[in-house]
Amino acid sequence: MGDRDKQAGQQQLWKDRLHQPHRTRVVAYLMVTSAAAVIEILYLAYNGDKDVSWSEACSSYGRFCSRVKVALVLHALALLFFLVLSLISTYRVFSRYQPPYVASEDMEERRINH
Repeated sequence: MGDRDKQAGQQQLWKDRLHQPHRTRVVAYLMVTSAAAVIEILYLAYNGDKDVSWSEACSSYGRFCSRVKVALVLHALALLFFLVLSLISTYRVFSRYQPPYVASEDMEERRINH
């Protein structure tokens, strides 16, 4: 029974590792799209939109605009740290494996001709 539990644990570990890239991708997409939304809100707050009769809001709600700016800076830092962690993780994964062997053209021609 102990071996069976160990195998089940290893299978679960592999399943978790296989799903890990999807989680990081989802987090990356959410971070980028939320940053775009914050930038759009900040743009509208400062400039308004004359086509839909929205006036700029930062003159009336200066505290809101300053908080959104701080949120945008913190979000940019979080995105930067996330990218750095992704690069470190990618380096660690690929440094464990040797690059694939590429046969020379002569050896490839010999293999095809024989």
